[in-house]
Amino acid sequence: KALTEIMPGKKLVDFTMDLLPLGLVNRVVFGIGYRGVEVERWAKEQRFAYKHIDFRYHRRRSVMNAILTSCKVIPEKTIVVCNADELHLGLNLEEVIAFHEQGQVVCTLVSTIRSHLHRNRILTIDEATSRLISHEYNPIRMEESPETRGIVNCGIAVFDRSFLPHIREDHPSVGWDAIIDPLCEKKLVSVCVLSSITHFNVGTEEEYLEAVAFLRDNTVAT
Repeated sequence: KALTEIMPGKKLVDFTMDLLPLGLVNRVVFGIGYRGVEVERWAKEQRFAYKHIDFRYHRRRSVMNAILTSCKVIPEKTIVVCNADELHLGLNLEEVIAFHEQGQVVCTLVSTIRSHLHRNRILTIDEATSRLISHEYNPIRMEESPETRGIVNCGIAVFDRSFLPHIREDHPSVGWDAIIDPLCEKKLVSVCVLSSITHFNVGTEEEYLEAVAFLRDNTVAT
């Protein structure tokens, strides 16, 4: 999905790369599996100017494997993980990292407030501390009230490298649950709520068409 064109001349992954300013990001690692050769070819054609660019292929198509495989070649203390098939319009990564560094946690999830909760991961947080209390992925019951708004995960997380020993590879899920659950249990996750950003989780044709229409009708900062 990352190579899907979302507006003329721009793919989903282009919007993700726009979030990673050269002055802030030292190394970019593409964790790729399905159609990975095409992603690698596209990335090399862009001639990105980052100091280090790497490609890590993982045999099992999962978020957990993509993250753990990529982290093997990342020596930096702070690691930003981005889903390349979501839009995060108006997000300032420098502000997110500053929030993370103040939180004394090993993980910060970027979130926003939006409707259609059945298509997102809902986050419940402690408002006093911004710590994550619980999370729920694509709750079917919310289909009956699509207008209800709540705090949802935006597919971007900032990690301190010390998160790695907490991850259990025997977790029943190989998705984001496998990363978030063990950290949430130990109260090591904070949530940065950015109500000003525009987020699209482009997971279905319906969401894709909504994102295309929004980009067509609006001039937005990426």
